[in-house]
Amino acid sequence: MEVRAPGVIKLFGEHAVVYGRLGVSAAIDMYATAVSQKHKKFEVLLKDFNKSLTLGDEQLLELYEKYREKPDINHYIKESGIAPTLLPYATIAARLHAEYNIFANKKITIKSGIPVQKGFASSAACSAAFTVALLNGNRSMSDVQITDVIRDGDRVIHRNENAGAIDVGPTYYGGIVSFSKENGARKEPIDTDFELVVIDTGPKKSTAETVATVAKLHKHDIAYTEVILEEINKCSIEGLRSLEYNDFRNIGRLMYKNHDLLKQLGVSSMNLNRAVEAGRKAGAYGVKLSGGGGGGIAIAIGDSQAIIERMKELGFDAYTIRITNKGAKENITGVD
Repeated sequence: MEVRAPGVIKLFGEHAVVYGRLGVSAAIDMYATAVSQKHKKFEVLLKDFNKSLTLGDEQLLELYEKYREKPDINHYIKESGIAPTLLPYATIAARLHAEYNIFANKKITIKSGIPVQKGFASSAACSAAFTVALLNGNRSMSDVQITDVIRDGDRVIHRNENAGAIDVGPTYYGGIVSFSKENGARKEPIDTDFELVVIDTGPKKSTAETVATVAKLHKHDIAYTEVILEEINKCSIEGLRSLEYNDFRNIGRLMYKNHDLLKQLGVSSMNLNRAVEAGRKAGAYGVKLSGGGGGGIAIAIGDSQAIIERMKELGFDAYTIRITNKGAKENITGVD
């Protein structure tokens, strides 16, 4: 069995989603792939790193107990005795085996074409492809159960219990996915297929660092910050409506507005702001940072060729991507 899971971009709502507001993300045509083969024991092979791990049933159950009883993620990582690059997949396999009686007697080979540490949720995509490949068509689990297990990979990779909440939905479901703390991940009934330009503005800060920047501002001036977060929320709500009607001009207008609000929260960067202004001069409908910010990627909508030419004049790598409606779930039928 071969499973492809798409990468993810954030369209609206970054950082505000941490404070209970709506976030909107989309699956894109970059993929992580996991291939499942019958095997005597559980084995995971990371082709991109040339690293592998083999565990028997008892070892998986022992690992699950460590994960279940952990005082915190960092303690678990230290006590597991497994390399950090391999531990996310061992953790997923252990939980599937212990909680859902999914026997991990398979060899799973993972390879990714999604750039890492750029804001495309490469780790979530790898975890999604791996989990669905390990399930091998098993229909006994609900979507909610499957996506929570997938999140274990991001929880371990990012050393954070809250990791993966926004990224797992799009890579599993495909298409446009909204997320809020109240309602969780929801695949929106929007059948859309359009092109965006990705602008790589250079190295980025960690998401943990930019989240901490907003938290500090929120603590220092809660009234000011809440006004900004609520305005970002309005961008997400109106953005969803505009996506439904393919109103790209209004989508673009909201992207500019969302970026300006994120800049006020202190999570943009000089190069991200340069990219936004350059896109505006190139006639783009909209440009904004995508993801945690502090560098990394921006996304733009409009005349792709004109935008790319302008960005390359500034020394930024720029290229097109498309929204895809197919996620890792395409390989499972009958789940709710």
